[in-house]
Amino acid sequence: MVVNLADPGGERVAQIGITLEVTDAKAADTVKSYLPTIRSGILLLISQRTAEELLSADGKQKLAKDILRQALLP
Repeated sequence: MVVNLADPGGERVAQIGITLEVTDAKAADTVKSYLPTIRSGILLLISQRTAEELLSADGKQKLAKDILRQALLP
C-alpha cells in the first residue's frame, strides 16, 4: 500500500506491506471477509502520521500497536 503522510505540503508517502497471521482456516476466512475494513482503518492510521513519527523507533512501535488494535476490532 502507498499512503500519503500528514506532512505539511503533502509530498511524503509511505509504502507498506502488512501480513496478518491467523490461527486456522476459519480465522483466515473471517479475516478475508473483514479485509476491506481492516485495510481502510490501517490506511487512516498511517495517513495521520508524519514521516518524522514513522522514522523514530517509538513511532514505529506505536503504529504497530495501533495497527494490531485496528485489525482486531473490525
